[in-house]
Amino acid sequence: MDFDERGELVGHIGIGLELVNALWRKLQTEENARAWSSLQPASEDCRLHLLHLIGAHHGELEFGSPVAPKTPEAMALHYIDNLDARLEMFAAGYLTAKPIAARIFDRVRPLPGNLVKSLETFSNSTSVKDELL
Repeated sequence: MDFDERGELVGHIGIGLELVNALWRKLQTEENARAWSSLQPASEDCRLHLLHLIGAHHGELEFGSPVAPKTPEAMALHYIDNLDARLEMFAAGYLTAKPIAARIFDRVRPLPGNLVKSLETFSNSTSVKDELL
């Protein structure tokens, strides 16, 4: 995504919280409220937990979350988001880092050391099972 002033001043967590609240208000028609009234969990509980997922996904206050994860789902989302960010760092690093040896690239911060290319995927048309037999 492109950088913009709103993102810089409010941040993606703040924008996400604002977006959920705006959409939730828009959906709160009389008809929708009646339909949801017979469902569990309650609409407000769902909104509150969704807001918590967004607010806690960075995991710690020092990393920009206004609150630490307090549900199993929020903790799982935090780790999934962190894993995704680190895998993106690897992908970008392979494209931008200086090669220093075959399959080895210079360190990309904040990753802990030099990058090593993954093994290529198997492309042999015969299966390993067939070769073992």
